[in-house]
Amino acid sequence: MNDKKVMIKIDGLDIEANPGQTILGAAQENGIYIPTLCHYGKTTNVGACRVCVVEVKGARSLVASCCMPVSPGMEIRTDTKAVRDAQRLIVELLQIP
Repeated sequence: MNDKKVMIKIDGLDIEANPGQTILGAAQENGIYIPTLCHYGKTTNVGACRVCVVEVKGARSLVASCCMPVSPGMEIRTDTKAVRDAQRLIVELLQIP
């Protein structure tokens, strides 16, 4: 097992993460809040609800932070207009009339 830490940036903060760790896990360990609905620690992460979306520099679209593993040099933004608009729309679509 590779114990070497992976350096990433979340909202401009330099973060050390474990190889294979998700963006959500790294954020939570460092006190950075990313909202979730379907993520539970003892279940398989499938990214079904998409509420935990974040922007990753260079990615073509928003990604589900609960199932996206970190990679060295990754730059993540959790609180942009695109992220908040997507989260708002997702929650609205999930509401039962």
